[in-house]
Amino acid sequence: MYYHAAMHQLKSALNFTQGIDNAEQKIMRLERHWERLEERYEEKPEDPNFGDDRYNKQEKLAMQMESADYNLGIAYGPYLQALAITHILCVSTVESHINIRGKETLRGKIFDNFERTSLEAKWLFLPYLLGKAGFDPGAQLYQDFTKLIKIRNELVHYKGREEKWKISGSVVPIFLEKLGLTREAAIKSVGTTKAMIRSLAEKLSVDIPYW
Repeated sequence: MYYHAAMHQLKSALNFTQGIDNAEQKIMRLERHWERLEERYEEKPEDPNFGDDRYNKQEKLAMQMESADYNLGIAYGPYLQALAITHILCVSTVESHINIRGKETLRGKIFDNFERTSLEAKWLFLPYLLGKAGFDPGAQLYQDFTKLIKIRNELVHYKGREEKWKISGSVVPIFLEKLGLTREAAIKSVGTTKAMIRSLAEKLSVDIPYW
C-alpha cells in the first residue's frame, strides 16, 4: 500500500514539471528583457523625457517580474509536496515491511527487542538473527537506504531555512537538494525501497512481494 502510494506521488510530481519549466522560462525571458533595457539606457541622452520613459518601462517590467516570481512559487508548491510525500511513504514502506518480516520470523523477547531497535538496525540485523547473510553497511544499496532515512528525518523534523532562489545556474536552492526535494532524489528513493525489499527476500529465501 505505502509503496504504490509513493509511486503515485512520484508520478504526480513528474506531471508538475512542465508547469515549472514554463514558469522558469518566463522569468528568464523577463530577466533578459530587463538586461536589454539596462543596456539601452546605459548612455543617457539629452532628451528630458528619457528618464521618464526608462522609469515607465522598467516599472511595468518589474511588476511583471514580481508576478512571474509568485507564479513560480505556485508552480513549485504541489511539486515539492509530492516529492516530500514520496520520500516519507518510501520509509513507511521499508519500515512496515521489516516489521512484518520480523513478526513472521522472530519470537518472544527477541522480537520484543527487535521492535525497539532503530529502523536501520532492523534491516541490518534481521538476516543475521535468522542465520542468513546480512546487508553490507558499506555497500551502495545500504548507503542509499540510510540516505533515504536521513531525508525522511530532515523532512519530518524540518527546521526553517531561507536561501535566495536562483533561476540561472542551479535551479533549486541548495537546501532543497539536502531535503531530497528533487526529481532525481525521489526516483532514487523509490528504486532503493524496491531494491532493499527484493534483496531482503533473496537473503531470507522468501518470495519477492507482488508489486
